[in-house]
Amino acid sequence: MRTVFCLFFFGTLYWLCVTLWPPLKPVYSGMWEANRGKAQVFLFGDHEERSALLIGSSLSARLPMSSKDKIYNLGLSGGSAMTGLELVSRISNPPKLIFVEINYIERGLDEKFIESVDSTLARRISLFRIENRPLNYFLSFMRNPPWGKSAIDKSDIHSFLRPLGLTESVSDLKDRAVCVPEQAPKKQRPPGKAFEINIKQKKSIEAAGVNRKVLLERIKQLQSYIDKLEQRGAKVVLFEMPVNPQLQKGKRLVQVRKILRSHFPPQYFYDMSKVVDFSSFTTSDGLHLAGAECQFFASHLRQEIMKQIQ
Repeated sequence: MRTVFCLFFFGTLYWLCVTLWPPLKPVYSGMWEANRGKAQVFLFGDHEERSALLIGSSLSARLPMSSKDKIYNLGLSGGSAMTGLELVSRISNPPKLIFVEINYIERGLDEKFIESVDSTLARRISLFRIENRPLNYFLSFMRNPPWGKSAIDKSDIHSFLRPLGLTESVSDLKDRAVCVPEQAPKKQRPPGKAFEINIKQKKSIEAAGVNRKVLLERIKQLQSYIDKLEQRGAKVVLFEMPVNPQLQKGKRLVQVRKILRSHFPPQYFYDMSKVVDFSSFTTSDGLHLAGAECQFFASHLRQEIMKQIQ
């Protein structure tokens, strides 16, 4: 009886904390948990507050989008656009405008991830969602105490979290942007030896191309998702994230562009390379945009999204 009372008491106390303390920003553990947290916030959040949506892999996941502009970034680190599109298909009121990254469009739907995100318990009881876990609230409290600035430096918190397999919150992605939107990318510094080795390895992977049968199957799935979203009043736009110039012209990405454009009319594509020189961008590893470039690209993409929304 005492055990039941304790469970009821602490469960009620936790429920009140979750209900009465919404300003706390959730902290998710690891890339997988960060993806789950972002996906659950999208699935179970207020869909009326989102006019546009960004879907893709880790390349677009880093792009800071403005909540003021009602743009939600559903880019999934290590994930795919197909997984994001499946999540969108599960909500009753999808955003009117959906931008889909095509860089890794051949990646398939992660069904296990979808099952873990959209579970019966998480859908019916908010306490079972990633953002409402006690550890997330405790770490958020440590970062953003109600009495003002935390006495603990954020870097110290990160050094404590990493050995435990924990990383920063999704909202911290915005902190990586180090330039104002109007600032153009700086001239790329001479790459180091480690960077060159990394690019060489990625070039060998890109040179193998993509399995045409797999890509055609993904395009068929993409077309199915687009048809269903268009029937519900949404507009889908396909776009490409800039990568290292050596990889930009690689066999795999060239194949993806060519086959996609042979299956979809031009009005489905937004080609920012006609507006911004992709060769001027700096990447941290050949694929992911560095801080300033990430902010610069995101600002241009936001402008285009806002233009299409209006």
